Parts: sequence; C-alpha cells; structure tokens
Amino acid sequence: MPPLVVATAEAEKANANNSRTVMFTWNQRETCAAHLAAVTVAIPVPAPGQTVNGAVVPE
Repeated sequence: MPPLVVATAEAEKANANNSRTVMFTWNQRETCAAHLAAVTVAIPVPAPGQTVNGAVVPE
C-alpha cells in the first residue's frame, strides 16, 4: 500500500477510534437523508393482517 494511503487510513481510524466508522461529508449526509426520506415514502406500510411475501403481518 502506498504510504499516503496508509497514513490516511491510520488517521481515519484514530479520528473515529473505529475502523468500521463511515465518515460523510455534509453533502453526502444531505443526499443520504433525502434518499432515505424518498424511499420511506415510496415503500407502502402493510396493514395488520395483510399477507406480505407469504407471511401475515401481525395485528
């Protein structure tokens, strides 16, 4: 691995103190929030008693 990549990766780990943390820019955060809002509105919520993929939604 090139030294710059190693140095950057180590700084990101140290900054978040977790190698699995995903850091977003503000624009990425806004885009993600807009996408989540659009998907949430587009997916219908099943009514109690309705069958979804062969399973009945509990009441």
